[in-house]
Amino acid sequence: MIANLCLRLYSVFAHVLALGAMLYLIGFMGDVLVPKTIDSGAAGPVAPAMALDLALMTLFGAQHWGMRRFRGWARALPEAAERPTYLLATVAALAVMMGLWKPIPHEVWAFESEIAVYGLSLAYFAAWAVMLGGGLRGLRPCSLALSPLRARLGLRVATEASRPARRAWYVIPLITPHMTIGHLVFALGLAAMVMLASILQDDEARAAALARGRAAARRTRVRRNAARGRLRALDRSGADVDEEPLPAGVTAGTTFGPDAAPRPALGPILGAARRVVFGPLAVLRGLAARNFAAPHPLAKPVRVAVPAGDRAARRSVDGIAAG
Repeated sequence: MIANLCLRLYSVFAHVLALGAMLYLIGFMGDVLVPKTIDSGAAGPVAPAMALDLALMTLFGAQHWGMRRFRGWARALPEAAERPTYLLATVAALAVMMGLWKPIPHEVWAFESEIAVYGLSLAYFAAWAVMLGGGLRGLRPCSLALSPLRARLGLRVATEASRPARRAWYVIPLITPHMTIGHLVFALGLAAMVMLASILQDDEARAAALARGRAAARRTRVRRNAARGRLRALDRSGADVDEEPLPAGVTAGTTFGPDAAPRPALGPILGAARRVVFGPLAVLRGLAARNFAAPHPLAKPVRVAVPAGDRAARRSVDGIAAG
């Protein structure tokens, strides 16, 4: 109980810290509200500053995707503590990158119109708001430490939800009214990291699918061999394979348990209910298609002979006539 509570508190602390780092990154990229931004600080020569910035982004990418790719560090941790630890390491690498970032203030573009400035700023913060809408989705899989199956399902949901966020990383760094070379280097480096991460994640997904397919084939092969073994045993014993011998005292047709009572046939009932509910809707749709569809001026009526009992053919002809 205490261990689970500590894991949940650790997870909450890591996610709150990661959310704070993400909020600081918003101000860092937007050049607003934070003391150190992407264009603030002492500017130096372009080549050394660009080399330092690229090295910082490489370090951040190596930590961010290296820890995810090579999971030897997670062997000594509980499963529920892996993601919080990964987030804390990511926050540390992000803080180093933003703290040591060297600005390159040469302009690429700059909008002077107030409408363009306010419009791009609003679009920038709106894109971040949409992307951060599921920022705390990792809390749920980390809180399911007592159920490994539910934890895996939660992690899969989080992974599926993160795909639109990965695509947003291509666009958000470019939504700015004042683009500098340093900002452009950051945007292009971030796009390259996201692209590489997508390739690696697709490879992992293919490998996982291949492993699941091999496991399913192995289980099928084991079951098939077991069934063949039972058939050979029955053949050697002389028993009828198609009709196994009944136990002593049991006659053919005997039923046991709750299945002894006859079950009502629900198929006709469900079919009638479906016709009652969806039949009027189909009729209204057909009438609307016939009354409001404008016929072609050169169209000629076509007579099609359909057998009286062929309902499928009649529906096909009615659909063609309505279309």
